[in-house]
Amino acid sequence: LQTSNYDGTQFIIGNAGSASVDGAEVEVSWQASANLRVHSSVAWIDAAYDDFAGAQCVEDSSGAPANADCDPVTNTENQKGEKLERSPELEFNLSALWESQLTDTMRLKASASIYYSDEYFVQPTQAGYATQDSFTKYDARLAVVANDGRWEVGLTGRNLGDEMVIQHAYNIAGNQFQNLGMGRSYTLEGVLHF
Repeated sequence: LQTSNYDGTQFIIGNAGSASVDGAEVEVSWQASANLRVHSSVAWIDAAYDDFAGAQCVEDSSGAPANADCDPVTNTENQKGEKLERSPELEFNLSALWESQLTDTMRLKASASIYYSDEYFVQPTQAGYATQDSFTKYDARLAVVANDGRWEVGLTGRNLGDEMVIQHAYNIAGNQFQNLGMGRSYTLEGVLHF
């Protein structure tokens, strides 16, 4: 199990001895009517290291080592039993697509989706600045499409709730910062097939 972390001076590529991952996922798609299709999925995961000797020490909320086996000289420990990074316990997605005829030559497509994620951390240190709180994202799209598929014009809104989600987090010489994903965005697109 390959791991990667930044210790403030360099990226450290390593290998965890082993990890256990248990979980379940359920997906359901439903054609509710001739015009409406609904899709939903939910995933539960329990992921923890069985052996991860030489890992950076887990930090408590004050930034101090959280576990007694942390070596203060090397700032490393065995993270056996600690959760894997980027592993929320629960994720949920619900989406719907509506299609309807507008004229003899055009149809309307409207879609919306909701995505939820439990909290997770983006560094094995589990530091507070590297912990992403649970969040919900909303997306929507409205498009007019030619029946023959030759053209399409659509407006898409992503992350409409403007959730700031941590992609990466670093601690460099005591300065902590985060790389955040894209906030609310809108895209107007036109497609022409010839």
